[in-house]
Amino acid sequence: MEENKTYFIMTATVNKEHMEEVQSYLANVMPIFAKHGGMSFGRFKVTEQLVGENGPEMIGIIEFPSADAAKEMLKSEDFMALAESRKKVFRTVDVMLSSKI
Repeated sequence: MEENKTYFIMTATVNKEHMEEVQSYLANVMPIFAKHGGMSFGRFKVTEQLVGENGPEMIGIIEFPSADAAKEMLKSEDFMALAESRKKVFRTVDVMLSSKI
């Protein structure tokens, strides 16, 4: 039985002091997603928040073949090696796994 595809959703707010380093971080992390079977579903810049407060500024959605593949990617040495960079360029980062309803 084939596992259901899983959507890795990452929301973030950017550290304005390191705005110029965001693209470098994204260029480094995308191949790590791909190495673990992830394909970019889309990257989005929030242009306007209509309801609520303190929402994210960026949303990234990566499609993985399974939840296990996404979780293994999170534990990988490659992804962990970017932890300091991630802490530097983002003030907040939230990661969720979801599936189609």
